[in-house]
Amino acid sequence: MSDSEHMVLDDKAKAELYPRRGYRQKGYDYISGGSRKSRYNKTNQIKAGLSKLRFQRIDDQAETSHARRYHFTHERNFTHYRVPYYHQAHHLLPREFWHELTTEQKSVLRQVNYNINNGENIVFLPSSDRGQAIHKLPIHNGSHPKYNKAVLKDAAKMKDRLDKAAKRIKPCEENNPPKSIRDDLMKLQNKYWDIVTESTEDKVDNVAKKKTMPKK
Repeated sequence: MSDSEHMVLDDKAKAELYPRRGYRQKGYDYISGGSRKSRYNKTNQIKAGLSKLRFQRIDDQAETSHARRYHFTHERNFTHYRVPYYHQAHHLLPREFWHELTTEQKSVLRQVNYNINNGENIVFLPSSDRGQAIHKLPIHNGSHPKYNKAVLKDAAKMKDRLDKAAKRIKPCEENNPPKSIRDDLMKLQNKYWDIVTESTEDKVDNVAKKKTMPKK
């Protein structure tokens, strides 16, 4: 591989592998600034959810206006865990992935310029039935071991790549881990955005795995 395809190992870790303050803001900034906000802006879907939550109907114009108050960038929506309803900022690629790695695999991964708190790794999910009815997203309330297990299984090829990189590491630049490892992490978290936001399950822990990591 060429120099551009490898990273230089040093004593200072480049990766951030655990949740830190600020990940909610990073998720908000990324979603609000791009196409992902459209997942939260489905007016007709919101109207249908709201109609199930109220005791009497209102006219369509008022109903549409009310529904738009739940769009992602309306006022303070999703900047606070209680607005527009109780919700949580969920890491698509959870920290439990790193817990399963060997010492050698972690050593390689720490040199990858990857931050688990990057905005693309965050999705805002409702904490109760109310939010679930409005945006038709799975509920996130507490731990999600089955979800973690699905991601870990899906990341098996990633572990293989880390193993191969660890075996190649020597005190010379051309044997450093490939930058494609970061690309694979980004692809995996983006894949789980699709899986979570397209799911018909009522809880994030019941979200089914639909795809496998692409082969290389």
